[in-house]
Amino acid sequence: MTFAITLPIHRPNNFYNALDSFFDDVWAAPKRKKVEPISAIYNVTEVKNGYDISIAAPGRKKEDFKINVEDDILEVSYETPKESETSLILSSFNKTWRLPENADVEGIVGKYEQGILTLNVPVPDIARVSREIVIE
Repeated sequence: MTFAITLPIHRPNNFYNALDSFFDDVWAAPKRKKVEPISAIYNVTEVKNGYDISIAAPGRKKEDFKINVEDDILEVSYETPKESETSLILSSFNKTWRLPENADVEGIVGKYEQGILTLNVPVPDIARVSREIVIE
């Protein structure tokens, strides 16, 4: 029985390796980057009486938004029925937040100004605990 061992071709000069790489890159199919879906920008901030949720949604009308609270889950969504190839408007958005148990869901108010939807979620008596941690 005969065994043949094949070794990779060794290029004696880095110039040839660089030349091969150059032509491999030139003739290779263009590499495409994976495109991540675009998501609306939002921000949640703690304020004196609860939380403010701000969502950037330019080009919308306040009637476009659908805001629901069910079982301490706040859901904000909108959807554009027709899409335009030249439009930079996000076609749909859906985001949920779990509200604190003591959130006043009846007191949630929203306003839409200059492309920003702002929701105020009142939470009575937000417990602010502060203490120093001792390192052992």
